Amino acid sequence: MKTFNELMTDLVERKAINLAQRRKMALRMKKLTRSSAFKAKVARKKLKLATPEQLHKRALKKAKQMIIQKFAGHSPSDFAKLSPAAKMEIDMRITSKKGAAIQKIAKKQMMKMKKQEVERLRNLKIAKAEGQAE
Repeated sequence: MKTFNELMTDLVERKAINLAQRRKMALRMKKLTRSSAFKAKVARKKLKLATPEQLHKRALKKAKQMIIQKFAGHSPSDFAKLSPAAKMEIDMRITSKKGAAIQKIAKKQMMKMKKQEVERLRNLKIAKAEGQAE
C-alpha cells in the first residue's frame, strides 16, 4: 500500500496521458476559463506567493521542456505545434528514459523558481504602488 507522501508525489508529477484524456481535459479547461469566478480566482492567485508545491510543479515542467529540447530536438514552441499523438509518443519516451534526469534538473531549478517568484511579486507590488500614487 502506498503512503500519503507517495500518492502526493505521484499527483504532482506530470504523467503521460492518452489522446482521449488530453482532449477531455482541454474541453473542461476551455469551459472553465470562461467563467468569471475562475478569472477572479486567477487574479487573486497572482497576487500571492506560489507554494513550494506549485514551484516544484513549474520546475518539473521546465525540466521536462529542457529534456525535450535537448534529446528530442524540439523547442517548446515546436513541441506545442506537434500533433497530440506525436506529443504523447515523445512524452512517453522522455518519461521512461529520462525520468530521473527530469527530477534532478527540477531540483536544481527550484532555487531559480523561488527567486523568479519573489522578483515577480516585488515587481507586482511596485507597479501596484505606482498605480495608487498617480
